[in-house]
Amino acid sequence: MRRLLILLTFLAASTIATAQDKPTAVMTDQFGKTGCEDVLARIQYFDQFEIEKNPQATGFIAIFPQNGTEKRTYYGIEWMIRGALTYIRSPRDRYVIVHAKPANEWRVELWLVPPGAGRPTFPEAIWNYDLKKTKKYYDRNDSVGPCPEAPEEMFSVVLNENPTFRGRISITERSDRKYQKLLGEIKTKLAAIPASRLRFFRRRDCSGATCGRYQLWLVP
Repeated sequence: MRRLLILLTFLAASTIATAQDKPTAVMTDQFGKTGCEDVLARIQYFDQFEIEKNPQATGFIAIFPQNGTEKRTYYGIEWMIRGALTYIRSPRDRYVIVHAKPANEWRVELWLVPPGAGRPTFPEAIWNYDLKKTKKYYDRNDSVGPCPEAPEEMFSVVLNENPTFRGRISITERSDRKYQKLLGEIKTKLAAIPASRLRFFRRRDCSGATCGRYQLWLVP
């Protein structure tokens, strides 16, 4: 009987130690609606001081939009986050961006998930995008703001989450060589979207700096 009691005590102690040693996900930062400089600083810190120091870990970025705002604004913070990740050239396969259900206030959570840890759970949602007519989503010539950008990546996100939408890409370039080069670059960046959902158009009415312009359009 005594031996059985000792064995049971040992097994219980081992179970507790194993549970304590199991890695867990940790939220390292949380912030509300803010500007691109602050988003860039936070993502850069998260990447350099959390992800790089834990080579096998995954970074989860959960975005909670604010209740009552237009759905098309939901993607605004994600635009800045993906732009920041592109700017710092972080391996994208180490990040998971989660679309969460709207909350009382805008909130972004940054989670470090070491290998062996369970994935943090979020109230996930399909955001959808309010679109009743064809809308210009991005214009290279209009892009002069201070925020790093990843327009094709965000364009792909919106198209993937709204499977009835189509993408229209207009490229303005007189040189055949430059046009083919730009076309190839854009197609590579939009590789996640089936070719049947994309249409490309070329314009030649440009000169000098006005050449090389391209626009991304959403078609309902």
